[in-house]
Amino acid sequence: MTLITRHGLDVEEAGKRSQSYDLRVPLKNGAFARAVGVPTGSYEVKSLWRSRPGRAFDPRFKVGRRGESIYYKRDLAIKQFAAALEGEIDSIVENSVKYPIGPTSPNEMLRFVEQTHDFVGRALRRLHSKSFSARLERLALASLTIPTVTQAAQRVLKSQLQASDIVRGFIDVEGIFVVADHMYTLVTRDEFPKFLAFDSFGSEGLKLRYTKTIPRDKTDKVKVEDGV
Repeated sequence: MTLITRHGLDVEEAGKRSQSYDLRVPLKNGAFARAVGVPTGSYEVKSLWRSRPGRAFDPRFKVGRRGESIYYKRDLAIKQFAAALEGEIDSIVENSVKYPIGPTSPNEMLRFVEQTHDFVGRALRRLHSKSFSARLERLALASLTIPTVTQAAQRVLKSQLQASDIVRGFIDVEGIFVVADHMYTLVTRDEFPKFLAFDSFGSEGLKLRYTKTIPRDKTDKVKVEDGV
């Protein structure tokens, strides 16, 4: 409504199942739309959540079905590494039974195996939280010297989500309106690398994080160009 009442733009609401965007500024707005700072084209709207007024906003937001095109290469690399790591661990366990080495107790070995299989399970179920990602990097770095896992470890280290992956996922929109209560800002496609970052992948799919500071107090006086 702000774009309509304050800036006089003709905005078409979208968001239907067959549409991959939330609103559209028609071509007939032309030069006026560019002057306002909202070029004609399609846009997504992402609302940030907070538990109650005065509390900080959660800067994370769900990407929806775009997450597949953004994350599929990373997901494939993680699964390949997890499979290679599981095979190596199984080999270690089999050899430790036949040829026990060192002071490792059966309980320590069992705990090691359980932790590894938990990691592999999370990898395959795409439960890639921040803590999982940190552990993944540690394991990949440690696996670079293991011949059977080296290539998979290298791939997973090189597959970290890049700004170009995020841009590719939103290639059909001009930008994203990030809304926090009555405040909002427009993050244009060119600004994605600066203000959007990967957060996690879980049961709700891919989540990105808005990286700019968000004021806690709501206001009705924030212009598009001022940002959140």
